[in-house]
Amino acid sequence: MNIEAEIIAHLNAVLSVGVYADVPKTRPVSFVTVERTGGNRDDYGIIDHPIIAVQSWAESRYGASQLAYAVDAAMHSMVGNGVVTSVETTTVYNFPSTDDIPRYQGVYQLTSHALD
Repeated sequence: MNIEAEIIAHLNAVLSVGVYADVPKTRPVSFVTVERTGGNRDDYGIIDHPIIAVQSWAESRYGASQLAYAVDAAMHSMVGNGVVTSVETTTVYNFPSTDDIPRYQGVYQLTSHALD
């Protein structure tokens, strides 16, 4: 399991919407996508510092913002789960999709045990 899969599994367990690695072909009204956008492992390959973008999609900008803040709380609840040791919220902001579907994005810096 990689860190994206770990986050997706955690968010699916605590949020009331589906969480995916990619936008589903048939889009639900509200959903979340997760992607690793950067970061690095320590020199020994034991500790990972991934940068994660989590996108919250909804019918309205307000709905997307509410979902984004639920995601934010859920991301921080991962600390101490045996894999993630810290979560820092870099930013949460309005990030409309290219096809004008309301979306917010949160960017997170994590410290975790390296997963393959």
